[in-house]
Amino acid sequence: MAKRPVFVTKEKIPFYETLDVEFIWNRGLAKSQKQKNVKAIHEEFFRQMPEKKVLEISSKSMQEGGTRLSAFSLKKFVPELGKSLPVECVYQAGKVFEHGGPYTDLLHVTPHDAKTDERLKNSGPMIYGVFDGKNFPLAIVEGLCDRPYTHHPGLSDLLPFSCLSACCKRSIRIKKAHPAIHLREFTKCAM
Repeated sequence: MAKRPVFVTKEKIPFYETLDVEFIWNRGLAKSQKQKNVKAIHEEFFRQMPEKKVLEISSKSMQEGGTRLSAFSLKKFVPELGKSLPVECVYQAGKVFEHGGPYTDLLHVTPHDAKTDERLKNSGPMIYGVFDGKNFPLAIVEGLCDRPYTHHPGLSDLLPFSCLSACCKRSIRIKKAHPAIHLREFTKCAM
């Protein structure tokens, strides 16, 4: 058995509540196995809250909106390069650790390569983030990647959902009055 959170939107701060969903884990690294886990999470969630709609935001989502909103697909404008890059690359490239970083070369690789770069695991604890020449303390590092959602017309149309699942261990909150989504990894000290 495994547990993953589903984030149910609310009208008031903090704009979400977390419901931990327990489900039978499907082992394996193949996309099909990950999609089975997403389906299992959603089925268990619907058993508990059948009136809600749920969206998995990840590259493994089986819903178009979920893949378009994933950090692998969504782009963020990087002023120093004058172009937009995948949020995942911007996010990983901006991490500064006790013993290294930022690893700006990660801006020029695939999102998967950026996320799995060994230096991110071997450089000690993360101490702050960098974006556009500015340092960000850990408490607000997640702000580096929230703005892409506000720069893409039509993305809010993909969010008629009252709940978001997080099979990929991302926590998500939606503020209904402003369709920005803030992402932060919850298994690490910051993003």
